[in-house]
Amino acid sequence: STANDTGHRILGFVSPETRKGCISTQDKLNLPKDRIIANTIFFDDDGNYTGFDPTEPTSADMGKPKALAQILNQYRPRQEQQDSIRMVMIGDGATDAQAKPPAHAFIGFGGIAQRQAVMEKADWYVTEFADLQHVV
Repeated sequence: STANDTGHRILGFVSPETRKGCISTQDKLNLPKDRIIANTIFFDDDGNYTGFDPTEPTSADMGKPKALAQILNQYRPRQEQQDSIRMVMIGDGATDAQAKPPAHAFIGFGGIAQRQAVMEKADWYVTEFADLQHVV
C-alpha cells in the first residue's frame, strides 16, 4: 500500500476501465498488480475484440462490492487495525454506489454527468475535482 498526500493509506484501486489502461494509475499509487481490480479485455491476433474475462469482479452487476472485499481480504489487517480502516468508494454511477458496503462511505462525482440516483445515494457529492481532493 501507499500513502497519499494526506497520509491516508491507499489499499487498492477499482476501475471499470481495462486492466491495461490502469497501469499508469498503478505506477502513480505504487500498488502491486493484485490490488488493481479492472476488466481484462481479450483481442485476437488482428486486434479485434473477442470478449472479456468473466472472472473479473468488475465484469458483472454488484462486482464493485466484491472487488472492494477482495482488496480488503488481500490486505488482511491485523485484528487491532481493523477498526481503524475506512474504505471509501468514489464514482459517478449506480454501480459505484453499490459498493457501500463494504465501503464505509460513497462519494458521488458529478464532474462529467450529474445523475440523480448517484446524488441520492452519496454520502458526499462533488462536481469539481478540486472539491474531491478536499473531501478525501
